Amino acid sequence: MSRQQVQLSGGATTYIKPKDLKAGATIAGVYRGSFEDKYEKLNHRLEQSDGSQKVINGTGQLNALLAKVTEGTSIEVVYKGTNTITSGQYKGTKAHTFEVYKVENEESNAAVSAPARA
Repeated sequence: MSRQQVQLSGGATTYIKPKDLKAGATIAGVYRGSFEDKYEKLNHRLEQSDGSQKVINGTGQLNALLAKVTEGTSIEVVYKGTNTITSGQYKGTKAHTFEVYKVENEESNAAVSAPARA
């Protein structure tokens, strides 16, 4: 009979704030879902191949994009920088923008589309 110790996590957890990212930064991993922090803001967990985790603080667009991704899917999150919001309650303020790709294999990436804004 063999046995293997159960680990809570294979490595450390790194928390990532969008404001600390540079345009073009890519964070890849297996999407492990989202959770609310103590401020009731969504955070998104990506598991790395070494067992460590990266947690990205949610934004309006990132939350909407990742709501379309099934847990357990390999993804790449690409930070695109900020854009000025042109209408609505937050008109004139800056918003962080992202692209999310489902990674199926080396040759095939399918972009996840953001919902249209009214």
